[in-house]
Amino acid sequence: NGNGCVSSSTVNVTVNDCLERHQVFATAISIYPNPSSGQFNILFKSDLYKEFNLKVISSGGHQYPEYNFTGLRFGSTIQMNLTALASGTYYLVVYNNQGSAAFPIVIGH
Repeated sequence: NGNGCVSSSTVNVTVNDCLERHQVFATAISIYPNPSSGQFNILFKSDLYKEFNLKVISSGGHQYPEYNFTGLRFGSTIQMNLTALASGTYYLVVYNNQGSAAFPIVIGH
């Protein structure tokens, strides 16, 4: 200040890791609306993965073409249009070389 006085202080700051950002596939993915007419959103809530593959499999075991998603980050939303598929129950199998999970979806036209 104007009188030549100097002051300082020290503060310790603890930063806690956000564990909810490190979820594995089984808990990192939300699919909505489910059921739907075939248009779904996949909400991705993890920073463990930057990419994954997705298989669509019918309840009878028929596998449809695969999808690949890259450049993912926490909070990414992927829009899926599966309206060409018949009404029924399907499984979205999400996987990469780090893990996998399967999610049931219902398509009703």
